[in-house]
Amino acid sequence: MDTHIQQYRLSQVSGMTQKELILMLYRGAMRFLTEARAAIVVERFDQSCVKLDRARKIVLHLYTTLNLEAGSIAKDLASLYSYVVEQICVANARRETEPIDVCLDVLDTIKQAWEQLPDTEKSEAAPDAELETVGAEPQPVGLSFEA
Repeated sequence: MDTHIQQYRLSQVSGMTQKELILMLYRGAMRFLTEARAAIVVERFDQSCVKLDRARKIVLHLYTTLNLEAGSIAKDLASLYSYVVEQICVANARRETEPIDVCLDVLDTIKQAWEQLPDTEKSEAAPDAELETVGAEPQPVGLSFEA
């Protein structure tokens, strides 16, 4: 049964654009942070630790897949991701919700910026010539559902 679920998820993800995948990662990190916050409020620190770790892994994935040669925006994102990871660790160590709120604000701001970007990847209905105009083929993004 698990292999069928994994196959379904893989096929679902493989049909997404890079922008959709990135937005999915932001939503996932924010969901785990929200769940961790709720667990801290009710003093379920075992659950908060697991949720914070999952959020941290997603943000680290976003950080490690940045192309730092792309310019100042990538470097600024790297700094923000580092800060978010630091705040996740603070929230986990101190069992406080304030650092989580900071992380949620930062990630939500970045997510909103991504949502404002136009979709630039080739749609299935577009002719192949359009891809040549862009000058590059979309690169696959590796994701793991293990966390």
